[in-house]
Amino acid sequence: MSLGRQAGITLIEIMIALGIGIAITGTIAQALALTSDGYRRSEALAFMQEQADVALRFLTEDIRMAGHWGLAGSAENIEGRSIPGDANPLGLMLPRRCHADFILDLGAPVLVSDAPDIWGCSANAVPLSDVIALRSLGPNTVEPDSPRLQVITAPGHGIVQPQHRDLALPHRPSQRHNLVVHGYYVAARSTLFPDQPVLRRMTLSSLSSRPYVLDEEVAQGIETMQIVVLVDSDADGAADMTLETGDPRLERRDEDGTTELMVVGVRFWLVVRSKTGGWSRGPARPLALGRHSYIPPDDGRLRFVASQTVWVRNSSVRL
Repeated sequence: MSLGRQAGITLIEIMIALGIGIAITGTIAQALALTSDGYRRSEALAFMQEQADVALRFLTEDIRMAGHWGLAGSAENIEGRSIPGDANPLGLMLPRRCHADFILDLGAPVLVSDAPDIWGCSANAVPLSDVIALRSLGPNTVEPDSPRLQVITAPGHGIVQPQHRDLALPHRPSQRHNLVVHGYYVAARSTLFPDQPVLRRMTLSSLSSRPYVLDEEVAQGIETMQIVVLVDSDADGAADMTLETGDPRLERRDEDGTTELMVVGVRFWLVVRSKTGGWSRGPARPLALGRHSYIPPDDGRLRFVASQTVWVRNSSVRL
């Protein structure tokens, strides 16, 4: 009986199988890389959107409340506010790190600027990024708290309450509120992530026996902020003028220290960037921030612009 021919695999068949295997492996690796890149991008965008939402929420709430003066109705009815030539007319105990008018310039409940350290708070603000200060009374009535700056208001009258003194107003009824002062700026470095820019907020608070300005982080990845204000110049309740930071008309004041123009809204733009890079696809494209363009560095990071127009609730607010 003859033996049957033994079947075997030739070298050519091995090479063909190896080539097919390499092609399949490459396709799988490419698909996994694309999936991984897509996942990283989605994760980065989700973090960026989360930080943008936080920043928008904080700014929106404070802008809406700016110029709320309780029963006094208007800042010109409140004693103790900064007036021309006297930033602290009642000699109040104030935080050491900021100018007095950062706290007491109640005649400008919304104040925008392109000067990084206009408040004298030694804030490490990035250049070419706007800042905004917002002043109001807290929405709730409170009990006396000597370290805090508070305002007692009655119809058509108010006074910034000196510490350790309880001044009576000639009108009744009266109510007491905490003075609320917030200043927003963009800093180059976050405390938690030194390579990340961050939106920060200066907040009037109290520490031990005196008022204190707390400098806190609001949202990471905010690279720059641009602001314009919407102004009602003819007292009809509607915006008829848009002013940018640095406009000299923002500095015009009446004799009582209140600003001449009435702000009815604020529009702002935030450039939000990712924590890490790796997505470079050529030269960075300019980002539109109102009338301005921002050219981000070509560092391979993702960026988008978050913007919002916020209308001020209090019709008596002046710039």
